[in-house]
Amino acid sequence: GRLANQLDAIGTSAGSAHVLLVFAHPDDEAMFFSPALAALRESGYTLHFLCFSSGNYAGLGATRTRELERSGRVYGAASVRVVEDGRSQDGPGAWDTAFVGSFVAEYIQTVATSVGVVLTFDDGGVSGHPNHIDVHRGVKALAKAPGNFGLAPGRRCLFYELRTRPMARKYSGPLEIVAWWLDRHRYAGEVVRRLPSAGGVAAVAGAGLPLRFVVRRRQALLSLDGMRAHPSQLVWFRYLFVVFSQYGFVNELWPMAPAVAAAESAP
Repeated sequence: GRLANQLDAIGTSAGSAHVLLVFAHPDDEAMFFSPALAALRESGYTLHFLCFSSGNYAGLGATRTRELERSGRVYGAASVRVVEDGRSQDGPGAWDTAFVGSFVAEYIQTVATSVGVVLTFDDGGVSGHPNHIDVHRGVKALAKAPGNFGLAPGRRCLFYELRTRPMARKYSGPLEIVAWWLDRHRYAGEVVRRLPSAGGVAAVAGAGLPLRFVVRRRQALLSLDGMRAHPSQLVWFRYLFVVFSQYGFVNELWPMAPAVAAAESAP
């Protein structure tokens, strides 16, 4: 299957692949990406966090940066980078998406040089936040035309985006695991490769299906543990979000660009 071949291209044995999570604000990683981070870490993948603002809209940038570093330890991230730049400031203003794409490309080339997979938001930004959507747009431009951003020819990298769900599904909480179980027949005959050591909680499916990550019972509170690393943001309604949001239990990520994002001239 095509996805199996893509994973072969970057290496899928435990410890051989590095994954870069690109997001907008400290706490995005805990609120939205916990199931994927848990499964990848358990499977031996090395995680890297790249956050495009310090979340300084309320003047708490320094505090939130330290909190993200603590969250990185919760998730076992090998590196955590917060970008503090006028072109990507926390708030309602538009971001420079070309800057986002260029920075990610440079980061992959010069810092996190072993990265073979990039995860980020889709065009709905999960919550509709404009900063999430601008991160998506920047990474999407890179994924579609890596050569335009200086990504070296032949540099193999896969790009995936976290699916934004309709409101009824977004707050289905643990019931989303039931929906996954009922939908399992779509995967049963088409799973082409499982992430190593994931014990079936994370599957790479063929026929255009996404990466789907489902938490184990012992990981059920990992999203809350991640949020506890962000005490400045852990107000009452975020407890409700962690309990009722499907993103604490299931992540579905779709390929962002065709096949392997290398040079445009590559086969």
